[in-house]
Amino acid sequence: MARPGEKTKEIIFQKALSLIQENGYDNVTLAHICKAAGIAKNTFYYYFDSKDEILIEFYRRSSTLSVERMAYIMSIENHYEQLWQIDRAYIAFLECAGSRLIRQLFAVSLSGEKARFEMEHLGDEITKLELGLIQKAQQASQIRNPSRPEDLLMAKNEMIYGAIMRWCTMQQGGDILQEIKHCYDILFLPVQKG
Repeated sequence: MARPGEKTKEIIFQKALSLIQENGYDNVTLAHICKAAGIAKNTFYYYFDSKDEILIEFYRRSSTLSVERMAYIMSIENHYEQLWQIDRAYIAFLECAGSRLIRQLFAVSLSGEKARFEMEHLGDEITKLELGLIQKAQQASQIRNPSRPEDLLMAKNEMIYGAIMRWCTMQQGGDILQEIKHCYDILFLPVQKG
């Protein structure tokens, strides 16, 4: 059961996120958020340092996999598919949020504030997990790229960030999951020239 403070913080977060998605980040003021959440400004500042903190909280949540989802992913026998499903969940969450919100998250990140559009905030656990999956997939010939797992992980993450950046800034439409999966396969499953 959520404590009263957690419930209030969640209400503020959800109302702010909804307003930002509907109206755009720059069109939502602190007064709008407080009115929608039924709180005073000092209550907002008790839970969040700024409107940017809403985006930071959103990003933290975007990369959290549920226990059920992680159990499903780890039940997959193919290590390459496990790796893809971890990233797929992350990308799908961002896609669901919409390009406007993700574009603003990039802007906050580029401003040098606390948010960073990177997976490093997930900690060493996800890095170790993904490195282990890449190594196992290489050993099982599920990944045919012989590069070092650390280099493949870095290239994969940079490719994902670049594709998401292009998707949210150029507003081209299209299926971002399909586009990233295509690049993923090119990186990890290069055609053998023979």
